[in-house]
Amino acid sequence: MVSTGLASDPYRAPETLINKGFYAHFPRPPARVGMIQMARSYAKSNDELVAVLTALRKAGAREAAPLWSAVATRLSGPLRNRAEVNLSRIARVAPPGSLVVVPGKVLGAGAIPHAVTVAAFQFSGSARAKIEASGGKALSIGQLIEKSPKGSNVKIVG
Repeated sequence: MVSTGLASDPYRAPETLINKGFYAHFPRPPARVGMIQMARSYAKSNDELVAVLTALRKAGAREAAPLWSAVATRLSGPLRNRAEVNLSRIARVAPPGSLVVVPGKVLGAGAIPHAVTVAAFQFSGSARAKIEASGGKALSIGQLIEKSPKGSNVKIVG
């Protein structure tokens, strides 16, 4: 029997189980010597999106806030499934003075008659201008994480 030199390799079954019982019917797994645990990677080429996803997952784990994990899951999906929300929808679902996060892009169709703080991955130019004209704020998702780390009183729209 060849020894890998490692007393406990987490990727291999103990030697006693390999030689008898269930593992006896399968070929011996290759030795994994010198493997390094890599950081989590994303199959996304947009560096800004990867940074936002990392910040969302860290905030969700650090603060035990499932809201940030849910937003990260929605943003990590395909681009064709990403939310595109018009201001008219935000005006319908968000009361004055509320916090709203959009896991996608906010578009400028419609009007928003009251002040709302909106955080999104992207804003169109007209949406940002209309939100600020109504007395609200247009924030990035990272700024909203800093403002409300636990995610309390934040609605996901889209």
